[in-house]
Amino acid sequence: FGYVLKSPFGGDGWIISVNNLEDLVGGHIWLGFLCVVGGIWHILTKPFAWARRTFVWSGEAYLSYSLAALSVMGLTASVFVW
Repeated sequence: FGYVLKSPFGGDGWIISVNNLEDLVGGHIWLGFLCVVGGIWHILTKPFAWARRTFVWSGEAYLSYSLAALSVMGLTASVFVW
């Protein structure tokens, strides 16, 4: 997890400092595993009380949360190619 825990400021490199295919594939395996485990967790449990109070539970809200996540991924990709 060294790439994720680096500071994105000051030239350390952060997530865009991945420099070999082994780390790239390994990171995708970890992310896939975490997504599957998180999906199972969310199917089996109810949202916590603070989350029910904080977030809006509608289709439009789900869409906006997904668009926000896509914008973060797009920003990371643009920093990577810059």
